[in-house]
Amino acid sequence: MTRTALVLGVANKRSIAWACIESLLEKDFKIVFTYQSDRFAKTAENLISSKSSTASLVAVSCNVEHEIPELFDQRLTKILGESAKIDAVIHSVAYAPPDAMKDGTLLGTSRESFLKAHDISSYSFLELA
Repeated sequence: MTRTALVLGVANKRSIAWACIESLLEKDFKIVFTYQSDRFAKTAENLISSKSSTASLVAVSCNVEHEIPELFDQRLTKILGESAKIDAVIHSVAYAPPDAMKDGTLLGTSRESFLKAHDISSYSFLELA
């Protein structure tokens, strides 16, 4: 029986999320993975084409700050079908605004940058539930 995994947060071939995908592929999972925005679409395509069994991989753009409900309500249903289930979820989303550590230390981070980083990197995990 084929198992399905949802992996959120692939940025490139050095991503923890991508290492998880490689491990799941060895265990014959079908994988739907997300990347942040259209800017990462070509990278996602290249990652998929780097694998011999591309039938097991589907990439979806998902800005976790705004699109998690849509991911579950529309995109995954379209990809997996109405009755499909997800057997594993890996949340590997990390983000901080470019100015978050402008002086090179965490202590220089503004409240706004800190809250934005946590909203995207942490709160998005809660939205999955």
